[in-house]
This record gives sequence, C-alpha cells and structure tokens, in this order.
Amino acid sequence: YEMGVESFDYYGVGEGSKPNCYIVGNLVDSATSAYIPYCSDEYSHSGSASLKLASTPSYNGAYAITPEIDIDSISRLRVRFNASVGNYYTSQYASELIVAVLTDPKDLSSQTDIDTIKIYGGEDLQYEVRFDEYIGDYDDVYGRYVMFVSYSNKNNVVFIDDVVFDTIPTCVAPKVKELTNTPNRLVLNLYGGGLSYQAKYIIGNYSQEAIDVAPIHDIANGNLEINGLSQNTACYVMVRSVCGSDYSDWSPVLRFTTMQLAEATLPYYDPFTQNAF
Repeated sequence: YEMGVESFDYYGVGEGSKPNCYIVGNLVDSATSAYIPYCSDEYSHSGSASLKLASTPSYNGAYAITPEIDIDSISRLRVRFNASVGNYYTSQYASELIVAVLTDPKDLSSQTDIDTIKIYGGEDLQYEVRFDEYIGDYDDVYGRYVMFVSYSNKNNVVFIDDVVFDTIPTCVAPKVKELTNTPNRLVLNLYGGGLSYQAKYIIGNYSQEAIDVAPIHDIANGNLEINGLSQNTACYVMVRSVCGSDYSDWSPVLRFTTMQLAEATLPYYDPFTQNAF
C-alpha cells in the first residue's frame, strides 16, 4: 500500500487555504483563522508550501485530519513527513506535534494518540510514526483517519511537508528508546525489526551530509552507548536492522540531548554564621 506524497503545493497559501479532502480546525471553537491549519509558504521541504499548525495556550489544539485511508487495518501502515518550526524558535525550543488515529472525523473523542514528535528550531528532519501498536479506540472500532495536532502548554508552531503513507516493510528499522541520559553519556536501546542492528551518529550541530558519511557501528546486544559527551549536547542518530543478508532502510534522523547540570554546585553548604542585618 502507498498513498502519494502530499506536498501542500497546489491549494494556494494563507489563512483559509487547505488541502483537498483534509478537515482542519481547532479544539477551541472560538479560535481565529490563524490557529486553524492552513497552507503556508513560510517553510517547505520541497516545492513551495507546507501545512502550518499553530496554537497558543488560549487556542490550543490546531488539528488537520487526512482523508479516509482505504486499507483493512491501519496497523499495517506508517506515515513519514518532514517537519520544521520555520524561523519561529531557537534550537533550544521544541514544538510538539501529536500524531493520532481517528475513527470518526466528526467525533474528536475517537482520537487515539500514537506518538508525540518534538521539533527543534534550526532543523528540517524527516519523522516516521508507525501504527503497528494501534489496537482500535475505546469501542474497539478501527480508525482509518490520521490526525496531526499542534497541542502544547506554550506557543507552538509546526510546519509539515511531504506526507506519505506506506506499508511497514518486513525488514524495518528498529525503534529506539532512551535507557540512560547523563551529562556525558547516552545509552539507547534498539528493539524490534531485525536480530541485530547498525547505527551511526554525529554530535553537536546537525548536518545531513555529516551523518551520511559517519562511521557505522555494529550493535549486537541491542544497546548503543555514546560516551565522552558534554552536558546539554544534541546527538543525531540513525539506525537500521540487519535481517540475515539484508538491511532495512536507515531510520529517519533521531535527536537525543544529554542532561544539563544544575547551575548550583552540589552539595551546597551554608553555615549561616554571618549576620546579614
């Protein structure tokens, strides 16, 4: 199964524009048009436009719902898309995008959240969300609609572009979860996909050219350890599965950031022996 790439290039731009057959809105009924998703030329990964989803704490929940996906089980699919915050935020600020499955576009309570993506300033990355763990909504009904939602307790702007749905491959890149995060060390657990894995990574500023030529590390025990780091440092990681003599595609670039030390030096000691008055 594969649905063509939605590039958002053919619907005009500006408030009120939207892709054909998409449903757009905001969870807050009084939201103005600036907080209802629309096609924008402020960012594009390819072509001339993207879909802008903006929200604030007052107008929280800008959403875009795809057309119905014609497949017997959405759990066989994945969605891939590029996303950016455009010029709105710095590299230390992350916008958030919820990707959910919906059984009825007229009933937003039928939403089942699948993943929440963090998108940092200064980056234009591809993201992938798989629906293989989706088991239906609370009524055991299986959804065929995917909903993108800008929802956060702060100002939140996300642009998405080049959205494509396709079947999850038999040999698929592993999923990754963070096991250890200290100011100087990351341990990432790779699971699913093949029986063994490979990984490559870069530290610091993102560059696709740099990660493309980064050394490839064999991962036999499922854990990727990255040592000798500094606090609050970004690591960009790509992983793939080894399936016998075959390899999966490389995953999209994944970002992890090391823990930041507290400003005060610990332990802190004050004998309270001096009178401040």
